[in-house]
Amino acid sequence: MKYVRLLLLYHKIGAGAILMKGFYMVNFEIKTNIPTMCGIKETAKNFGIAEYHARQLALSGKVKAVRAGRGKILINQESVADYFNSSYLTGDKPATVSNGIKPIPVKL
Repeated sequence: MKYVRLLLLYHKIGAGAILMKGFYMVNFEIKTNIPTMCGIKETAKNFGIAEYHARQLALSGKVKAVRAGRGKILINQESVADYFNSSYLTGDKPATVSNGIKPIPVKL
């Protein structure tokens, strides 16, 4: 990302900024990383999970979430995707494969 430092008489116009000096014009955009935040119902619909499960993920702190207003909970969609992408059925680590055979965990 390039940083531009400009001094003297420049004009800021619109969403982006247009800086003018004489006959020269520089057009640049300021990029920000604004997270995608959705409510509990929309998060549950997007990921195919129950609303209760989406709410519990947010309240337990397993995904990033904030309260907006009195009771509205907004959940960061990228953190939910990261949570599901890093989850495994056998625990924290994926099962190791040896000679093309994956072990199956058994509870006795």
